[in-house]
Amino acid sequence: MTTTKYAAALAASLIFTISAADAGAGDGSRLFKHMDADGDGVITRAELTTQREAVFARIDKNGDGLVSAEERQQAAEGRGQRLRDRMQGQGDDIAEAIDTDGDGNISREEYLAEPTPMADFADTDGDGGVTQEEFAAFVQAAKAKRK
Repeated sequence: MTTTKYAAALAASLIFTISAADAGAGDGSRLFKHMDADGDGVITRAELTTQREAVFARIDKNGDGLVSAEERQQAAEGRGQRLRDRMQGQGDDIAEAIDTDGDGNISREEYLAEPTPMADFADTDGDGGVTQEEFAAFVQAAKAKRK
């Protein structure tokens, strides 16, 4: 994977995590509970994949398995001005990095093939899961980078 592609995925992950954490409790605890589907206190890669599939399905409004530029724009508008301000033009760069075949659309496969930087960076003990403590530290680190 190219450095640019990983950086774009990391940026998207950080922006999403901060925005979602801000929407709930500022420490991300509400988001953590949502992402920890089985309630065992650990977010696994499988749970992250399930979340990513749900996000893709919400953005792919026409259900054709592709997210167009128009659908990306609609999704950004739906997230509000704060998210658009945080993205500051990064959305096109992120989409371009994910769109590996260069057709201007992001397929489900392209989207799900992206790395999960949150898991890579938040899983500080390397056990394959992210605990609530690791997640809270990740949220705080992401917020500090934003400043």
